[in-house]
Amino acid sequence: MGLTNRVSTACLLAMLAGRLAAQTTGATFGQVIKLGGTPSDVVLDESRSRLYLVIQGGNRVDVYDYGQQQVVESFPVGATPVAAAVSMDGQYLYVTNNASSTMTVINLKQNTVWNTVSLPASPEGVEVGADGRVLITTQGTSTTDQVNSLLLYDPTASQGQQVTPVTFAPPPPTPSPLPATTIGRPVTTFRGKLIRTPDGNYIIGMSTVNSNAQTVLFVYEVSSGSILRSRTVTGQSTVLSISPDGSHFMAGFTLYDAATLDVVAQENAANVPFPLSSTGTATFSTVQNVGGSTFTPDGNTIYSAFNVAPFSTPAPRPQASTLLIESAQNLGVQLGIKIPESIVAKMVITSSGTDAWGLSESGLIYLPLSTLYDYPILQPDTTVVFLHSDNCNLGLATASLGINNIGKGKLTFSVPDTTAALVGQATSGVAPSTIQFTMDPGRTSVTRQYGTNLYSGAVTNNGTALQVNLASPDAINVPPTILVYMNLRQPDQRGVVYPVQTVSTATEGLQDVLVDEARDRVYVLNSGYNRIEVFDRTAQTFVSPIPVGQLPHQMAMSGDGNTLYVADTGGERIEIVDLNQGQSTGAITFPPVPRSGAAAPITPQTLAMGIFGLQTVMSNGSQWKVVGGQATVRPVSTVAPTLFTTGGANGPVRMIGSADGRSIITMAGNGNMYLYDSLADAYTSTNRPYTSTTIQGYYGPLSAAPDGSFYNANGFVLGASLTPVGGEESPASTTSLPVATKRNVAALAALDSTHFLRVTTPVKQ
Repeated sequence: MGLTNRVSTACLLAMLAGRLAAQTTGATFGQVIKLGGTPSDVVLDESRSRLYLVIQGGNRVDVYDYGQQQVVESFPVGATPVAAAVSMDGQYLYVTNNASSTMTVINLKQNTVWNTVSLPASPEGVEVGADGRVLITTQGTSTTDQVNSLLLYDPTASQGQQVTPVTFAPPPPTPSPLPATTIGRPVTTFRGKLIRTPDGNYIIGMSTVNSNAQTVLFVYEVSSGSILRSRTVTGQSTVLSISPDGSHFMAGFTLYDAATLDVVAQENAANVPFPLSSTGTATFSTVQNVGGSTFTPDGNTIYSAFNVAPFSTPAPRPQASTLLIESAQNLGVQLGIKIPESIVAKMVITSSGTDAWGLSESGLIYLPLSTLYDYPILQPDTTVVFLHSDNCNLGLATASLGINNIGKGKLTFSVPDTTAALVGQATSGVAPSTIQFTMDPGRTSVTRQYGTNLYSGAVTNNGTALQVNLASPDAINVPPTILVYMNLRQPDQRGVVYPVQTVSTATEGLQDVLVDEARDRVYVLNSGYNRIEVFDRTAQTFVSPIPVGQLPHQMAMSGDGNTLYVADTGGERIEIVDLNQGQSTGAITFPPVPRSGAAAPITPQTLAMGIFGLQTVMSNGSQWKVVGGQATVRPVSTVAPTLFTTGGANGPVRMIGSADGRSIITMAGNGNMYLYDSLADAYTSTNRPYTSTTIQGYYGPLSAAPDGSFYNANGFVLGASLTPVGGEESPASTTSLPVATKRNVAALAALDSTHFLRVTTPVKQ
């Protein structure tokens, strides 16, 4: 492993498979407050222990006293109220009335409707800055909806001058020479909404323009009354929450950086360590974007719930009845708490973090977060169990796994049928307890393939882990999936396997490996857990991992060996890791290009380090380089296309650089190879060594000689000009060049200018 500097997913124990059982509903956390329907907005007023609920169908605002746990009064407002905001001094509540094109001003100290303000356009979102002025998003009053799309109400101005338009310049286009981004009309449209930073100095806004055909995200500066930056994010949910320091915010299930408007992460089933549905196939809906979120007071954690129902007509019932407790750095999920009703929109939380409320299907759901751990919560010691035996030990291979209750109260659980390949037996059905997992090499109807996780019998697992999902009627959480790997080896199969905890999503696992000679460490990207696993070669053990961005897929080290760059395929950033500090210290950002807010963002897919800096290719095939900590589009090339082929039958684009930084090879998704010369800062040659349309065998393992004298690509050995000098294009092809292989190439590493290491699967039959 120490010699390998690039590895395909197939080489590591990271591939995941179908589930054996799913968690039943059982116990839940939280209390439903039935209101007869979902309010269109909720505003928290801690000074009065109240929630202001905007009731659109009733043209009123209900006041819910959460100390008394009841609605204590109502205020009549205009027609079709959609949003509300309270001033920072707590004196006024502002309510936008869409159908009547007015804004109702409620004096909370006098407990009365104080004023009704006429507006030149139908209002939607509303928020109040630190200066007391009120920002309002509207539907606009022209064919392009740009006129009066953003209004400012100043209660201190003279009559007739209180409402003025805010200049709203068009957001930035796609940078040249990339083709312009074409975004169609969104399937789901959302009304514009606003949210302020806790200090009231900035307001994050989502405005719908062009008759709801376009959504614009912007940052408004309160002191200057102007837009600082904006971005097209058509179709993005406008349900907003913001971090306590105002540096990040959630728009629907997307986490943004407020300073750049870059996507930091987007809710992804690959970051969830438990099944989202009974079938295990549910994913976050990118079309019916239902749900909400809120940050904890320390800014480290996000509570959220989002729709995982598939898109269909008629629309299915929203499935957002799991409260996700996740990292605010990368949306990695730590716990999934079962709640009695789906959260379908905005959430609010007290400044102490002890209580939260979410707009639900029938009204409100109350979450007493301070008592969360007073309920049973099931958690195993680890989610990875590794069983192994060999011909020198023909007995049973067993391992024990501790099952804990990290909450309080009685917690009973059961172990599902684990098939003929594995026996799982609990010492007790009440936590804390222990499960004994047993693999018998000679078990009836089970034939195992040596050195792998493959077996026949009740199920054919294709080499992936056997997944065990415990059931518990008492636990308020969805227990994480336990992955059981079983390895039966021959005496000549050498080496030590170090199990690594991964999530149970088949598309993510261990993605890349890199050696740090200076620190005698090996770094492994654990994509599902959004972190770098750190293996100490001296101690022969894993030490504390390094959290990074969402779904990291590839790494590159700086020339001085002190910095690691990590491509986050879940966001629009490249993470910067200081290896001396052992932590992320920032990110390389990208310009806010237009995007469809309901779709996955364009993300860094692969990267490599050259003499004059980092080079990267994005998920749409565009080429970028890093200048001064900012990513910029590479100029037009006569050798390389504007957009590399990134997908299809031959897999994603891949890159690797030589140790001296002089050269980088890029392998596009169609099998074309491109050579980048650092001294010229340009691609200087190209070749496609493959004769077939579809590449046979594994795709993507690359290596480069330290001085660029040769390159390896799958089964090929390429010379300095990318001409094949050895190997073959397919493990099934007729040998035509030296150093042939009849095997799939799983990993490659150049050792010096004349030798390389090739890791393969057994001979192909």
